[in-house]
Amino acid sequence: GFAGTSGTGGTSGSGGTSGTGGTSGTGGTSGTGGTSGTGGTSGTGGTGGVACNDPGPEPNDDLASATPVCGSPGCKITCADSAGGTFTGVVDSGDVDYFTYFGEDKLTCLVNAVAATTDPGFRLCLFAACAGGAQTTIKSCKAGVITSGPNGMQGCCATAPGNVELDFDCPGLTDDDSADVWMRVDDATACTGYAVSYHM
Repeated sequence: GFAGTSGTGGTSGSGGTSGTGGTSGTGGTSGTGGTSGTGGTSGTGGTGGVACNDPGPEPNDDLASATPVCGSPGCKITCADSAGGTFTGVVDSGDVDYFTYFGEDKLTCLVNAVAATTDPGFRLCLFAACAGGAQTTIKSCKAGVITSGPNGMQGCCATAPGNVELDFDCPGLTDDDSADVWMRVDDATACTGYAVSYHM
């Protein structure tokens, strides 16, 4: 018999389709930086001090410009304590105020120059010069302490509040102690008003 025909080989299988990769993830959004802080406002400078309001009388910063206590040059009072009075003013640090009168010695009264104040914050002084340029002897300060004054004078000063009493003597057989008297307000620690009573 005839030989049989050979069989054909089977068809080869096709490979499987390859898988597609997954989609890649997108990165996260980047954060924005914080806002920068603004600087603080600068402070304003302090206001200047209030000026001292001195209504006068000015100038009365020395003996020559001293204010007469009775309002006019040649002001006179007697040595009677009741003949005195009161003056007022304002003084500041570095300021000096002088007031003056001519004290007349009378046989009926005792000469004792006195100035007093109840106001604080300054120094109160008394100076005297015997009439006619006669030599003035400062015997003592019955209140206050002996202090050198202008033109080589000696006087008495005290820290206010308080009083000053100047015991002085003028030469002569008649014991006439008539004299020019000056009262001085100075050494203030700040702008301050004052009232000073006085008598001869």
